[in-house]
Amino acid sequence: MKKALIMLLVVALLAGVFGLAPVRAAEGVTIQMTIGSTKAFVNSKEVILDQPPVIENGRTLVPFRFLGEAIGAKIGWDPVKKTVSYVRGNMDIILTIGSTTAFVNEKATKLDVAPKILPTGRTVVPVRFISETIGAKVDWNSSTRTVTVALSSKFAGEIKIGVFGPLTGTMAIGGTHQKDGVQFAVDKINESGGLLGCELVPIYEDTEGNAQNAVNIMNKFLYKDEVLATIGSNNSPEVLAVLDMICKAKVPHIVPSGVAGAITKDNCGWVFRITATDVIFSKRLVDFAVNDLKAKKIAIIHDTNDYGQGGMAMITNNLKAAGLEPVVVEGYTTGTKDFSPLLLKVKAAGADAIIIWGNYTEGAQLVRQIKQLSIPGEVLVSTGVTIGNFFELAGDAADNLYGVTGGYSPARTDAVAQNFIKEFKDKVGYIPDINDVLGYDAVNVLAKAINDAGKIDRTAVRDAISKIQNFETISGPVSFNKNGEGGTNSMIFKIEKGQIKLLQP
Repeated sequence: MKKALIMLLVVALLAGVFGLAPVRAAEGVTIQMTIGSTKAFVNSKEVILDQPPVIENGRTLVPFRFLGEAIGAKIGWDPVKKTVSYVRGNMDIILTIGSTTAFVNEKATKLDVAPKILPTGRTVVPVRFISETIGAKVDWNSSTRTVTVALSSKFAGEIKIGVFGPLTGTMAIGGTHQKDGVQFAVDKINESGGLLGCELVPIYEDTEGNAQNAVNIMNKFLYKDEVLATIGSNNSPEVLAVLDMICKAKVPHIVPSGVAGAITKDNCGWVFRITATDVIFSKRLVDFAVNDLKAKKIAIIHDTNDYGQGGMAMITNNLKAAGLEPVVVEGYTTGTKDFSPLLLKVKAAGADAIIIWGNYTEGAQLVRQIKQLSIPGEVLVSTGVTIGNFFELAGDAADNLYGVTGGYSPARTDAVAQNFIKEFKDKVGYIPDINDVLGYDAVNVLAKAINDAGKIDRTAVRDAISKIQNFETISGPVSFNKNGEGGTNSMIFKIEKGQIKLLQP
């Protein structure tokens, strides 16, 4: 976010240097210029040009930079090739000084008059060609020698992104929060003019927590909606189900909060994850249990889905590395309500710590039943447990448990987190959880890549994502490695009287 803000400030400063207040692409724009006059108007606001428009061979030439900024285009100048360029939406226009051949989306086009550098050192370009190419209307008043450019469209086009996750079913809260975070980011971007002059348009689909539904949805995104990129899911099994499709279609995909290590194990180069993985989370949780809580007899209770099985395997390996074997390893299926049989095994084994690796619905039931059955020992939980409506479901049974999370928690007191929490709550109506934040961060990572790429192209955007390093997000800095892993932040917390208390770092 900091880099994005810096870029906005640079644009604003450049606009000030050239006497132009930036026009938001979200608005229609009307530009009026008079031959020989440095006085112009953008949406009826007076602007002083550093070079007046001129007429050559019956065609009007206007200042290159002024026109680009007024129409909301990304502008470029290559001093070696002596080319100027405009990028707006799906339109990429390149002109060469002194040449009557221009290129529009790499296709050669003849000009009536060539762009030129005037004796004043200012570059001027044919206003009608540039304006009409991007879809603007151009009018000429011969009596007043005034040219008017009217661009009525709100945006130059659309950038469609597919967003999927569970919006109904037992995992609906996590998916809904992911969606809210995505929409919050999209709204802010569009209110600031969009990306490359285009409106960012998310297409939301509900998996209902079902991996096969995720496959059907991805087919729709790729071959019907023709999205530029995809985001999702907060449910690892759904991400795993669509990896081959993503790789075959070559679409940039950002995983906000699915933490299963298998997601990027054999990465084809099109999948990027912004949160830390369960490799990091499981080691952090085991290290805390062994080194800080001094646990010796640790039991593992896990969901038998891909996320739970992967977590169980990594916890077991981390315990072995610490010279310990789990005293009990018990799995349960998603939707289980009675955990007493496996909890009695944990009690009989005399475990002094229990690690729960699963999701919030079953996690809350487990915590309640641990208290009801008076199972001794510390309770530690995975990232998936204490999200959603876990606290509502668990009640006071959640007190004194420990957990691991990514780089964001509502308990953070720093200015970045607190300002975001206030802004989000004011707009959306509640305090954001980790899924809200990671959905928000995913959109901003994608937005940075689109701006860096400078064009709406899957390969260019993928390449731009892969180069992102030290990009500040709400959940911490994101730097992608060769496997597409971008986040490494993790924190240990404890629940005390219904409140999260951050312990580490």
